[in-house]
Amino acid sequence: MRRSRGPISTFASAASHVEFETLEGTSHLFGTYLEVSRPERLVYTFCWRGPPGEIPETQVTVEFHERGVATEIVITHERQPSSRVQEFHAWGWIVSLDRLSELLDRVVADSPRATSE
Repeated sequence: MRRSRGPISTFASAASHVEFETLEGTSHLFGTYLEVSRPERLVYTFCWRGPPGEIPETQVTVEFHERGVATEIVITHERQPSSRVQEFHAWGWIVSLDRLSELLDRVVADSPRATSE
């Protein structure tokens, strides 16, 4: 992914749209938030248009569980139209969560508390 842009609202019934610029072209991710239960659960529809192809509406549930000083994230991605789409989404979630982990590691390392120890 090269660049993304678009407003993301996290209110139930709100629509979201994010545009991704990649080497393969422009892709669009959009959907509607079905449930927003802060801070533990988020449910939304997920549609994809662009490379590698159009993917019809699926549903994603993201749950956040406190585990001491850590947070466990559980993602359930349902209504997958084929095993190929399921594999594509699995790859996307792995890459996204790896990037989130790297970002959070940098934030923690750069925090005043980490640098004073």
